Amino acid sequence: MTIPDTRSSHYFESVLAEHAALTRSALESLLQEQIDLPYLGPLMAEYPSRGGRMMVPAVFLTGVRVCGGRFEDALEVAAGLELLHTALLVHRDIAEDRLSRRGRETLHHQYGIPLAINAGDSLTFLSLKPFLARRRLPLRVAFRLLCEMEQMAQQAARGWLTELSWRRGGVLDPGERAYYDMALARTGWVSSIGPLRLAAAFSSPRIDLDLFFRFGYFCGVAFHIYEEVRSLTGGGEVGSNVGLRSEQRSLPLLILLRRAAAKELRRLRDMLGSPRGEGPRLDPVWIRSRMEAHGCFEAALLRAHALMGAAQHETGELLASLPARGEKRLLTELVAWLQERLYL
Repeated sequence: MTIPDTRSSHYFESVLAEHAALTRSALESLLQEQIDLPYLGPLMAEYPSRGGRMMVPAVFLTGVRVCGGRFEDALEVAAGLELLHTALLVHRDIAEDRLSRRGRETLHHQYGIPLAINAGDSLTFLSLKPFLARRRLPLRVAFRLLCEMEQMAQQAARGWLTELSWRRGGVLDPGERAYYDMALARTGWVSSIGPLRLAAAFSSPRIDLDLFFRFGYFCGVAFHIYEEVRSLTGGGEVGSNVGLRSEQRSLPLLILLRRAAAKELRRLRDMLGSPRGEGPRLDPVWIRSRMEAHGCFEAALLRAHALMGAAQHETGELLASLPARGEKRLLTELVAWLQERLYL
């Protein structure tokens, strides 16, 4: 297995930091009108104020540079994209009853569910503003971007619904093909396919948006698996292990179902194979111990490595189809950075 060049990934760290800082500045401008509203403005600004790499707008801005778009004009769009992503996080945290987000209490634990839902809804509405203000965007470009945003959000909702339906219906093993379809919709569209298609739509009407599907599929599903493993193993956050507490149908769980001894499998089926609330009490500590004993985390990350290798293979053909004026090196740097994440 080839270890990625860390010099390349360290360079991309600086690119991510630059994109995050510029996005955060644009975000602050958008949120300024709301900040003085009690029980709303501070809640809307809470997650963005906690730092983080702002990966979704960072991938979008990387795509704009790769496609040769006008970078300065893309910053408000990046801020709108981050607002939508933040709204999705607020609602998912409530659905999973997640305890922490970026090192602090989740919004609904900090302020209560009603105020958190209202803040999430308001973030969704505000995310549309950069596309409607038309200070920098021609109408046809704004409409095209809104269509892409709608498709991205619909895909994310569909993927989330698929996994929730497995949990609620007691579907223990949906199969790996169904799992990959869910991962593509839930994470792949938000983390890679959607931002890259938005970047292409923003940059030029002549770029075929479907060019990014295979590359985005491989990157997005690999990132989904990586995030699952972080969630299941704690990810360095207090009160995490959310994937275990929420009965998430993760790739490590599917691998465990194929490797577990008969007695272990019976216990897993008793806990997870019944409609939610009808089985015995969930035992996250035991499930994690079985995943560790059977090498499920390592096996899942190997799948993610393979997907990133496929993404790397797609890079050459994709770049050959894009405008010559773009900073094409950045797409290669993005792949190298994601590959290094999988080795940490």
